[in-house]
Amino acid sequence: FEVIIDDKNVCNRYKDSTQFAYKTLKCDGYGHEIMVKSYLPQLTICEFEAYGKPLPKFKFVSCSQGSNQDDTNYMCNKAYDGKLDSDIGYLLNCAHTGKQNTWWKAKTDNPMLFMYVKIYNRDMLRERLTDFEVIIDDKNVCNRYKDSTQFAYKTLKCDGYGHEIMVKSYLPQLTICEFEAYGKPLQKFKFVSCSQGSNWDGTKHLCNKAYDGKLDTGKLGLLNCAHTGKENTWWKAKTEFPVRFICVKIYNREILKERLTNFDVIIDDKNVCNRYNKSWSRFATKILRCDGYGQEIMVKSRLPQLTICEFEAYGKALPKLKFDGCSQGSNADDAKHLCHEAFDSSLAQCAITNSDNTWWKAQTSQPVWFMFVKIFSRAKQRDSLTNFEVLIDENVCNRYKDSTEFDTKILPCGGYGHEIMVRSHLPKLAICEFEAYGKVLQKLKLVNCSQGSSLDGIKHSCDKAYDDKLDDPDNPIQNCAITNNDNTWWKAKTEHPVRFMYIKIYNRLTNRDTLTDFEVVIDETNVCNRYKDSTQFASKTLRCDASGQEIMVRSHLPKQLAICEIEAFGETLPMETEKLKLTNCSQGSDKFSSTSLCDRAYDNKLGDTLDHCALTNADNSWWRAQTEKPVRFIYVKIYNRLTKERQSRRTNLEVIIDEKKVCNRYTDSEYFLSKTLRCDGYGQEIMVKSNIPYLTLCEFEAYGESLPAEAEKLKLTNCSQGSDKFSSTSLCDRAYDNKLGDTLDHCALTNADNSWWRAQTEKPVRFIYVKIYNRLTKERQSRRTNLEVIIDEKKVCNRYTDSEYFLSKTLRCDGYGQEIMVKSNIPYLTLCEFEAYGESLPAEGKNKSV
Repeated sequence: FEVIIDDKNVCNRYKDSTQFAYKTLKCDGYGHEIMVKSYLPQLTICEFEAYGKPLPKFKFVSCSQGSNQDDTNYMCNKAYDGKLDSDIGYLLNCAHTGKQNTWWKAKTDNPMLFMYVKIYNRDMLRERLTDFEVIIDDKNVCNRYKDSTQFAYKTLKCDGYGHEIMVKSYLPQLTICEFEAYGKPLQKFKFVSCSQGSNWDGTKHLCNKAYDGKLDTGKLGLLNCAHTGKENTWWKAKTEFPVRFICVKIYNREILKERLTNFDVIIDDKNVCNRYNKSWSRFATKILRCDGYGQEIMVKSRLPQLTICEFEAYGKALPKLKFDGCSQGSNADDAKHLCHEAFDSSLAQCAITNSDNTWWKAQTSQPVWFMFVKIFSRAKQRDSLTNFEVLIDENVCNRYKDSTEFDTKILPCGGYGHEIMVRSHLPKLAICEFEAYGKVLQKLKLVNCSQGSSLDGIKHSCDKAYDDKLDDPDNPIQNCAITNNDNTWWKAKTEHPVRFMYIKIYNRLTNRDTLTDFEVVIDETNVCNRYKDSTQFASKTLRCDASGQEIMVRSHLPKQLAICEIEAFGETLPMETEKLKLTNCSQGSDKFSSTSLCDRAYDNKLGDTLDHCALTNADNSWWRAQTEKPVRFIYVKIYNRLTKERQSRRTNLEVIIDEKKVCNRYTDSEYFLSKTLRCDGYGQEIMVKSNIPYLTLCEFEAYGESLPAEAEKLKLTNCSQGSDKFSSTSLCDRAYDNKLGDTLDHCALTNADNSWWRAQTEKPVRFIYVKIYNRLTKERQSRRTNLEVIIDEKKVCNRYTDSEYFLSKTLRCDGYGQEIMVKSNIPYLTLCEFEAYGESLPAEGKNKSV
């Protein structure tokens, strides 16, 4: 049986013929539902107990909503006043919007890790909470709920960092009678040192005033703030150990708040994690997202002075990695100063080499992501650590060469591996303590295995390779997956697409020569490692860096392949990967126009009848939909009909982004209930095109991430166009006057020749994408489109050709410059509105690294 949290997280898999009276099992995970799923014909449970910790309920400190049903009642704070709706109260205990701007939001005092929300509905008219999104910090849609089933209350998964949570309804009114958010507070970091670019006063207003726990009093001469002079307006502070910063909270002074309106927050002098530039917005406190790894955090102002009255950084401490083995090139003393003394948690003894082979290294028990190292020097031999390299699995992650001696030094050292080395270029190496920080790679769960052949039926079946049992000397090879001499391959899948990074293969106790010549293959095409060595091993960790969902070991020997255990390590898709909202669908044809409409493919309903599926005819068997704005697609999930007899028996399809980039081709005769496919690319439209008659999509999900939050609408000026159709009405600036209409009074329109239009930004920027608006009525829209978008007259960032009508079209356009042009390759160009999105270049005017 398996123990499962919230229908998807298998926290324990139990398979053992030993019978028990009771059993205590590890089951680590967050949720509100626990399941036991048996693989036997019957399940009997006489008592079931679960142990853990309740998640904290967050306290809200402020709220707002888009509109009010009543000027004095139904205000936003009614949603967290601890009172539920009652028939007598007539909704007086509920937050209730008007018929427009149907959203509600609330804030916590400090940044949090949101994990779950619980929403209480009213006693009647519950259908008003059947179509809504839950959003963190205005951008991270952590849950999309659309279900006609009415509820009294609903607990929803909502995973993400932030301090503001929103419910946005797609119905005419929104009523929330109580809203609760659960999760974990983020750790507040302690600073151990600081500096600033200049001082307003030589003895007062020093950098440590920004984290002394005292706010500005507003009284003259009692300013408890860090305050720079008029030059070098920056402030920075360090943590004791490397951390993952997630959010920062900045407290302003009581007066002159405009001095904190244009600044960057920077990690380790190079990673700009947030850029704040709002001259009109003067705040008392501000919480900003700042996600990155490091030890130092800086605020760098672009104004003549910088004042910070209190600065708080929140995030997660990086784990200190554990070593389980080591070696060094030589020993200064055969009995002392051995390699393990560099990680014995004592500075009294050090690992010291001779004058030759001056290197030291240590191993972790499984692959990890190294991020930082901390080296403690020897008091009497600190000069031995002034010229060295740090290497991960023989790859250099940092070079240090400085005559300045140190007692401790923290160095960034990013890379995946399971061995870390310090290699000195001096005659001796002395390390009194060595610490590495990072993250242990996730062990990936393997399912749905198969192998080319089997030595003895089920005794050596493929699942023996991931049953957590090694070869047993008392019962040899019974715990191993073993093939015959032909078809010597083994493979298994993960539940979702992942990034594989390493695998660890455990050999049998005897006859280990069967694992001396093999390949590791991802998704049957990508060979991530080729191993050929006559040296026999008990276990071997191999680099295997590739994205996919299936891993294979394929032997090149004419003898049995024996795998007693295989472990795959890597990472799931990034946390910010979200289920993307799809709209504006279409399909090439309809099998049954009343039941097979395109939006059935994203109505969140699965079924076995065609009422829940999009189905085409035998010709024009394609389907497509759009996201609300350009995104990075990462993978898609396609759901088939529920019963095997009704599923498509043959599959030959392509997944296409923006009609031109084929991100995946899938061909197979195998039945599937659902299929997850890698689809990595930028765009706004996703298409499934079948290369055989008929296409059935019972549900289609796209996952990815929004474009960077710093992408903003750019201000356009100084336009021109190649010609004017009507000089009085079709002027170029009509394309960015924020007015849409159906007459040419609101559009820029050229003649048949010189059909181009262009405009400039106020200063050089990074363009990311553009949005082009057509005329409002379909009959008046351009019927043919053939255009290019060009940056600074030389870089064509996008070409678009199509005969389809469109009201608006968003196109990827990534590049640096100051001028954007649209050039039509057919007569006439009509732009009723043109918007460009991107980000400003650093104010200092330095070259931006690409």
